[in-house]
Amino acid sequence: MNHPLQKLALLFTCLLGTAIAAEPPEAKVAAERKVMSVEEVTVRAAEGKPTQITIEAAGMVKSGGWSKPVLRPVKGAAAGTLTFEFVASAPPPDIFVTMALVTLKASITVDKPAGYTGVVVIARGNSKTAK
Repeated sequence: MNHPLQKLALLFTCLLGTAIAAEPPEAKVAAERKVMSVEEVTVRAAEGKPTQITIEAAGMVKSGGWSKPVLRPVKGAAAGTLTFEFVASAPPPDIFVTMALVTLKASITVDKPAGYTGVVVIARGNSKTAK
């Protein structure tokens, strides 16, 4: 490797590899966003816990690569109504994903409020109510 261009190419490759490896892991963290739509919401008594209910939701996203679907409580909902946003971690923008409608499911068990009237689950494009 006596040629100056070879040395320069090797140096450039090493520096580029170091720059890529030095990218902080948090740069790859996906943004949490509302799912595209909520398709189904069910409510049932929590097993062995008479003062609690379990809410289950199924929703759709436009591609693969979504993860960590959750029902996040919304503050300030109407008295007796439990309101949740259906969110998930979107895939990072720099990865290849399957372009197809994909179903995500999430559930949460919560205390049943006094005067309970129902549950609302909100997605980006719609919402669904269940009792």
